[in-house]
This record gives sequence, structure tokens and C-alpha cells, in this order.
Amino acid sequence: MSCYWTTCKAIKRMGSVEEKAADSVTCRFVTQLPAELQVADDEYAIPTMATRLELSQLVNTLIGRSRPLAFDFLVNGSFMHTTLGDHLLLNEISSEQALTIEYILAQLPPSDKYTLKVSDWVSTIIPSMNEYFTLPEDIKDAALASLYDGSLVLFNFTNQDQADGSDGTGELVGVRHQVCKLFSTPIKATCLVKFNDQMHIAAGGYEGRILCSAISETDAVFTQEVEYTNSNSPILSLASNTSLSYMAAGTVDGFVHLYNIANTQLPTKPAAVQAEPRPKRKRLHGNTIIKTATETVSFSFHSAQTSEARAHNPFTVATDINSITFSNEHNSPYIAAGCGDNCIRFYDIKKNAPAGLISTNSSCQVLKYMKMSDDMLLCGFNNKLLRLYDTRKDKPLVLTFTGHKSSLTCLDVRDDMIISGSIGGDLCIWDPRSSVPLWIADCFYRKLEHKRDQSRLLSCAFAVNASAPVFYHGGSDRQITMRKITDPFTFLRK
Repeated sequence: MSCYWTTCKAIKRMGSVEEKAADSVTCRFVTQLPAELQVADDEYAIPTMATRLELSQLVNTLIGRSRPLAFDFLVNGSFMHTTLGDHLLLNEISSEQALTIEYILAQLPPSDKYTLKVSDWVSTIIPSMNEYFTLPEDIKDAALASLYDGSLVLFNFTNQDQADGSDGTGELVGVRHQVCKLFSTPIKATCLVKFNDQMHIAAGGYEGRILCSAISETDAVFTQEVEYTNSNSPILSLASNTSLSYMAAGTVDGFVHLYNIANTQLPTKPAAVQAEPRPKRKRLHGNTIIKTATETVSFSFHSAQTSEARAHNPFTVATDINSITFSNEHNSPYIAAGCGDNCIRFYDIKKNAPAGLISTNSSCQVLKYMKMSDDMLLCGFNNKLLRLYDTRKDKPLVLTFTGHKSSLTCLDVRDDMIISGSIGGDLCIWDPRSSVPLWIADCFYRKLEHKRDQSRLLSCAFAVNASAPVFYHGGSDRQITMRKITDPFTFLRK
């Protein structure tokens, strides 16, 4: 179809005496973009066969933009991915009244992919380490990764010329600054905690122990281990609250162990342990061992498993705590846990009591509260779906995101964007208002180097680096990948 109507008089202003055509809809454009990108507050007759591209061309014409910009459109709050008429039909939106169409700058695909090879599968990534730890001046935009060989890796991506010790701006390359082997088995979960106003990295895995390590300010060496050994079951998930005073660990046996970090006192002179660049054996632990009282919170109550389901498969009763998270409030009174019995359970820390559950049709593998609200919980499931819940409502489901090709394994959120990865190796980038991904990237397009490796994407995380906003991801390809997020306003400034 020709886009002639977008630039000529085929679109009528509704203030004229001409009647609206039978195959058109009355629309009004609104936006929160700068004034130079705002359309006049008028009503327009838009053909129902109009596509997103044609609406984008129309807006560029109305604002007199010589260099066209790409726009996305929300019709009554929902993203438009089809023709205008099909969108109204699919979303049961009436065309009898004037529609409000909000337009925003389209999110461009991520660019500039950089990789760093590591020794094993990447299970978790903690970004923006410089915000929490005082590191040497030459280590900027640092991040931390945990591996399946039981190691922690402190790394960053820096200009190649700077990595070689010379001045200049070369290609970004990944640099490993420290490698510290904590376990002889995989690390499954990590989080940040604070002892005596000093930041630590907590790591747990199949051994059922949690080791917390600090980082030296002078040479970024891992020091001062705090060990929790009261869990007799493999640890699948770790989380800390906003003030870093509580830590929760979810285990295979269906329990969450709650640690009051604020009440833990450490010796003033900890023992330093030199990290090994290439760990080949299990490292001896430091002599700083703290055993503190812990509240064991059971999440096996109100199990959704029926007797019929257990009779059908009695040997695989799902009790795993796949993922846990704290609400974003400063006091963080709630813990949310994604359980293997198809339930999402909540616990009130202040009342020391269960706070309800959400029963689903699939096992919740990963979850996280949205930045915008403590009541909006984002959950990834074993059935390839990503769901957004409002925990205040009796019917909490708000939106279902579809686009992954296999079970979800990781996700991260920021104010206006979501990233999620699956066991099939596909990475989806979402706008929280759209049920369809903005972009889908296959992270394992190349042939894997190891026969045992599968296309598993196990970790992803947002970060704001000095050069640009980025996100990291890693998995069974034994690489940490950084991708830059393209700012749509970059093209506006040109």
C-alpha cells in the first residue's frame, strides 16, 4: 500500500465539514517527548489499514522532521504491532469514540557486542560493583560473575589501548582482574550483603554453605570470609533487601533461611586470602567463620500439589525454592519465593508469618519486583511465559509476555525495560507495557566449543557504565557478553 495518505490530504482534520470515511478511525496523538516532537492537539481520521510504519511517517510529517525518527505507538495503553483496525479488533477497543494514541521513540536494537571468555558456565552476574566497593582507579565499570566451577570473577570491559598500558581509545576488551575459587561445586546464587558497614559478596551452591567475601581497596583481592553452614540442602537462590541488612537463601528442600546480617559482628582484623588466577583445586577457607542465629522459613505450606498429581508421579515431588526476592521498600518487609510446586509464596518478615500465595499452572523459575512499585512482581516460568502480577489484587495477573522458546532462567528490570533469558539461549528485550518483545537475540548462534555445553542462558543484568547503558549475559557458552543499549535520543540530537 502506498504511504501517499500520510503526507498528503488523505488525512482530514475532524474540525472540517467533511465527514469521516467509513474505513477510518478518529484519533488524537499525545506524547511526553520534548516540545519539538509534539503534534498539534487535533483530531485526525486515520485509515484502519494504517501500520506502525505509516503512522511513524505521519508523525514525522506533522512535526516537520527532515530526518525521520522511528516511533512506537500505544493505543489506549497497549502497543500496536498490527494494522490499526486489527489492533482494535484484537484488543476489543471500540472505534465509535476518538482514540488516544501515544507515540514514543522506538527502542533500537542493542549494538556493539563484546565478549570475555571464562573457565566455566556463568551462573550469575552482579553489575555496577564500583557503586558498592572501593576499587583501584584503573578498574572502572566493574562487574562480578559466578561460575559453575565454584569461582568468582571480577571483570570489566575497557579500551584495548588502556589494557595494554598506553593512552588512546581502542576497541573494548574484557579483562579479568581477580578470580577467587570458593567451592569445588557450582555456585548457583550470589547477592550483596553488609557486615559492620563493609560490603561483602555472598555466594552459595550445591554444598549447602554460604561464603561471604569482601574486596580489598588497594589491589581488589578477595578477603575476609564469613561462612554460614546451617543449611544441609543445596542452595538454589540468594537475595538481600534494599538496606542489605537481611539475606535469604532458598534451598532444594523447600525452605528459605533468613539471616539477620545487621546483628552479625565481625573481627576488626580479618585474615586475607590471596586469590588464585587459575584455580585448579578447592581453596582453603579463611579463619573468619561466623555462625549466627537464623530464622528458617518453610515454604511447604498450602502446597498446590493434589493427591492425584502425586499418585501420577510420586517420585518427583517439587519442593525447590527456585528464586527469591525482597520487596523494594527500605525496610523490605516481604519475601517472594518462586516454588517448584507451581506456587509463588509471600512471607511477612515483620509479622513473622506467611502473607499469601499465587497459584499458577507452571513452576516459577525466576522472579523480581519491578522498580516502579513494590506491588508489581515479574515472574518467569517453566512454560516459556513471563508474567506481571499486581500482588494487591484478588486476581493478580496484569500482563502475560510471550516470545521465549523454552523455560525462563533469568531476568532483570529497570524503569522502562526488561530483559529475560531462557534455557534455549534466546534473550528477549521488553517494554513493560508490551506483551510482545521489542527484540529477540539468539545468544548461541555459533557452534559451542564443548560437547557437554548446551544453549543455556543462565544470567543477565542491566548496568549503567560510563560510556553507555549496557546489559550483560552469560551461560553455557563460557562467555560473558556485554551489549550496549542504544539511546533513541542519540538520533534526535543529530
